[in-house]
Amino acid sequence: MQTLTNFNDFPTHHRDAVVVVGNFDGVHMGHRYLLAQARDLAAVEKRSFVALTFEPHPRSVLHANGEPFRLTPWPVKARLLAAEKIDVCVCLEFTTSLATLSARRFVADVLDQALGAGRVVVGEGFAFGHGQMGDVELLRQMLGPDRVQVISRQSGHDAEWSASAIRQALRQGRPEDAACALGRFWSLEGTVISGNRLGHQIGVPTANVRLDQELRPRRGVYAVTVTLEVEDKTADYSGIANLGTRPTVGGSHDLLETHIFGHDLDIYGRSIRVALRRFVRDEKRFPNLEALRDQITRDIADVRAAEHL
Repeated sequence: MQTLTNFNDFPTHHRDAVVVVGNFDGVHMGHRYLLAQARDLAAVEKRSFVALTFEPHPRSVLHANGEPFRLTPWPVKARLLAAEKIDVCVCLEFTTSLATLSARRFVADVLDQALGAGRVVVGEGFAFGHGQMGDVELLRQMLGPDRVQVISRQSGHDAEWSASAIRQALRQGRPEDAACALGRFWSLEGTVISGNRLGHQIGVPTANVRLDQELRPRRGVYAVTVTLEVEDKTADYSGIANLGTRPTVGGSHDLLETHIFGHDLDIYGRSIRVALRRFVRDEKRFPNLEALRDQITRDIADVRAAEHL
């Protein structure tokens, strides 16, 4: 997948493409359905398949003081979009200037003139432009009905395929429900940092990752799957993780502390992916480290027993 950050650099040989537009935070099942419809249309009509998205997420610019909400930071979103066999991803920098661009200017300057879109594919309820005044009807009016395809909102069995529903499930400690809408378990990624080695002191070594702009799920202990590279091979490991502020030791910021079952790997400074599979219990403050260690030991035993590990 070729990635561009400036629509003025758009290759002329990809003009007249099928262009699918969206924020795609999460690249969830609804997004994948939308992308698949656009991809199939491009294949049938022998056009290039182009995705138009925005970074940072518009919400983080328009509501800069809001709480972290991202399901997929850009590196993760880019990887997931690339898996959808997109020819070109145009990732526009969302700025306050772009936010003031009128809907009509967006259609005329970006979709029509810069990209020369042959077809524009959007989801039902798509809104865009300054104040989100643009809608599907404006697209049809300016581009013509034959150039615009609207995909109805989809949902799965007992799962709403939307980023807002996924965020709610994670904030309530329901990673299984979030996974139904995502098509995979939601994960946090980051670089393993060196801490105070408290986990080693109490016999439960952990790989620690700071949280950045990612959504904050319900604080507590989770059964997890850990993905990392060992000897140039990517491998998955079962484990248990605490996501929270570590009140027992006077912590003040959110940290993901992951214990990998059966391994004490030296992975400081390396990238790690931790997928939340099941909520085990809420984070709590213990009277001392011995009580904390005993509870972690019980948590590990419970997860191993439940998953036959």
